[in-house]
Amino acid sequence: MKESVIEEVLSKYPGLIEEGLERIGKEVAINDSKIDLLFLDRNKRYLIIEIKSVPVSFDIFDQVIKYRFLLSKEKGLDPSSIRCMVLSPEMREEAKEACRLYNIEYKRILCTDDLTQIPHPKLKRPLNRTVIPILTKYARSIYYLTTENSKTFVLMPVAEKIPEIKRIRDELPKLKKEYGIDVKIEPIAPKEIGVVELKEAGRKSLSAREARILSDLSYRGKGIFTLEDVKEYDKNPKSLLYNLSKKNWILKIKKGLYMIAPLEAGELGARSYTVHSFMIASHMVRPYYISHWSALNYHGLTEQTPPAVYITTTKPRNRKKILNVEFIFVTVPERKMFGTTEVKIENIPVKISTPEKTIVDCLDHPEHCVGIEEVAKAIYFEHENLDFKKIVDMAEKMGNRTIIKRLGYLLEKLGLHEYDGLLTGLKISKGYSCLDPKLPKRGKIKERWKLRVNIKIDPEQWTR
Repeated sequence: MKESVIEEVLSKYPGLIEEGLERIGKEVAINDSKIDLLFLDRNKRYLIIEIKSVPVSFDIFDQVIKYRFLLSKEKGLDPSSIRCMVLSPEMREEAKEACRLYNIEYKRILCTDDLTQIPHPKLKRPLNRTVIPILTKYARSIYYLTTENSKTFVLMPVAEKIPEIKRIRDELPKLKKEYGIDVKIEPIAPKEIGVVELKEAGRKSLSAREARILSDLSYRGKGIFTLEDVKEYDKNPKSLLYNLSKKNWILKIKKGLYMIAPLEAGELGARSYTVHSFMIASHMVRPYYISHWSALNYHGLTEQTPPAVYITTTKPRNRKKILNVEFIFVTVPERKMFGTTEVKIENIPVKISTPEKTIVDCLDHPEHCVGIEEVAKAIYFEHENLDFKKIVDMAEKMGNRTIIKRLGYLLEKLGLHEYDGLLTGLKISKGYSCLDPKLPKRGKIKERWKLRVNIKIDPEQWTR
């Protein structure tokens, strides 16, 4: 989701940030800079909002501090009287410490097209299966935006793909009545989420031959197909593919790879059809499986939306960007290519790591799932739904003793002593490893686990 879209929605519904805000402006010019959003809070203090659609890094603090200084100078105020807040999907713990140091507030943005991940304590089941079953029909065609602990959600249907927006709008009072959740509707255009649009409007009629070819490809399970697949139907496949693309019946994913726009895509066909990123991933490399941050999110082990699709494979590959989606390849030896399951995404089989293997993979390479703290959260909140016997067996099979070290330390730190027996007698390597390999090599040594604890793991912070 583009930052400009998030900015527009927050500007219109400031209650997503906090109650009692009075909007002063959007993209407020100050000196040679622009403040994303500027408000007065209920105590008439200025509130500077900086929005990021990706996890926050340290470079943002100089920018926010600069805004506070320039605004204080312009208004003749003490800089300490001006509030600053950063809104983003994720912030590392050390960045949060910097926020506290510079008196900058942080609030987490939740923005995704997976309605089943809406976090609200009163929703015992996913939103699209509660009181608005019509949302199930349009899964992956509606984005939602909210902030942590907010009782307001903004549903953002992709306008050209949802013909029944009015019907959905009429159902929303049920959520307000039954759950106390205030839901708004803000239709968005495909271009605002990076959906590729073709110039021609609507599908064009197929010839009998073209219809027969697409029908046969579909029957054979070739909803996603290659140039080679078409050669058996036509000696000049490029001409055939060009015509089908112009008629909006197929969508080009990348060079030599195409997808048939299904009938449920409606009259616009490929013009507005959004391809699920996992479907693209399943055709990019062999062997493969969806892993790490992507698998954590898919299995509901994290609320964080990954900025890319993580694919584990045995062959080194550079990251790629297709249809505005980034794909990151994690290279591992053949012995680590196990612990997968097959799921169907729009009837296309996709390999993904099981929940237990996902935990093990993330302990092996925490850098591919935000960091070790996110793995710790997954273990802490979902331990009753995980099979730790499988996790320990898989950890041993991986051949990296650091996985056992990190797992043992986290179980001990999180107070999950019921699993202590599973680790009894397991060998760990003599060398010292870092709890989080992305962070500097400093911190206390935990001798029992031969681990340098270079990040604070505090579950009390997660439940406040």
